[in-house]
Amino acid sequence: MRLARWSVTELVVATAAVALIAGFVQHRRLLAGLMAAVAISGLAMATAYRRIRLHKLGYLVRREGRDQFRYEEWADGAIRFLTIDGSLGSPHAVYIPSQDAWDRDMPSWARSRRTEIVAKVKQELGTAGYEFLELQRDAF
Repeated sequence: MRLARWSVTELVVATAAVALIAGFVQHRRLLAGLMAAVAISGLAMATAYRRIRLHKLGYLVRREGRDQFRYEEWADGAIRFLTIDGSLGSPHAVYIPSQDAWDRDMPSWARSRRTEIVAKVKQELGTAGYEFLELQRDAF
């Protein structure tokens, strides 16, 4: 029987991990506090990263819930946004409203900017894993 060969670094890391786990099992409150700190700092870093990108690019596109996408932009010292419907699948579908529906349903600041905003959404999401479907009429 042949044993797997481990490098010295892998043995040190594995030993340290086992020691940490064994120590934390004895100190559950410490483990819970450490996990909470990691979760909070991760959330803070994600929020800061999103804010920096928003200020740098001037806009962001992100998922909103399961079946929607949120376009945000920084203008006049505030964040304004709109929501575009989609659906979960493979690939994910993004439903681009017809020009009439866009002009009727989108916020006033976005009504004359359909082409620009759709281009930014496509650029931000990319084509891998997303399908952009331009609706020809209103969906009921």
